[in-house]
Amino acid sequence: FGSAGMELVNGTLDLNGKQITSGYQQDSTTKHIYPFDVYGTFTIEDTVGNGSITGRGIFVQDGSKLTIESGAVYAIDSNGGSVLFQYGGDIVINGGHIEQKAEGTYNFAINGLGGTVTVNNGWVGGNHGAIAAGGAAVVINGGTLVCTGTPGMTDNVLYSYDTGSITINGGTFIGDSDTAAGGCCVYDANGGATINGGTFGNTSGGDVWGTTGTTIKGGTFSDLIE
Repeated sequence: FGSAGMELVNGTLDLNGKQITSGYQQDSTTKHIYPFDVYGTFTIEDTVGNGSITGRGIFVQDGSKLTIESGAVYAIDSNGGSVLFQYGGDIVINGGHIEQKAEGTYNFAINGLGGTVTVNNGWVGGNHGAIAAGGAAVVINGGTLVCTGTPGMTDNVLYSYDTGSITINGGTFIGDSDTAAGGCCVYDANGGATINGGTFGNTSGGDVWGTTGTTIKGGTFSDLIE
């Protein structure tokens, strides 16, 4: 097998309480196969509960749309791989649990390089953070977004850079309390973050690190800016 997984075009995958785990890529004992590639309009749900997808992550290709209603999706490789790796399609999170579980990786749970990411509910997080917006327009209306942290690494819940943007209307944001590394809930490197609401805390480097263009209109903060 190569690195890519099964192509999902149009339809719904109901995990129905089952666990899906991908094997290793050819000639590797550290890199798993990406379980799925999304090329069309696809929905993942779990009507029974305890269903999960585990591997290197899911590719969301340009022009496609992935909606997650329920279920768990895990990325487990310590040498790369995001749970959702987005090239230019649209991602909608209405529920479920999305987690980058491996330490030693700088990949966020969702790596948005283009298109849109909308989080309405659910749990999104990982050791390096929840969402990186490098070209995607990210809108967070609710849910819980977490950075569980890797000791000694600077880890942030949300990271906006390059041409990405993040708009926060609500939700709960829990940072990494690793004092030596100094992580934030929002690290806005390009001035692409607008905060209208939400609850932010448990950070060692300040809840928000901003620059010219960072806009804060509302929200509840424990340590706003450091």
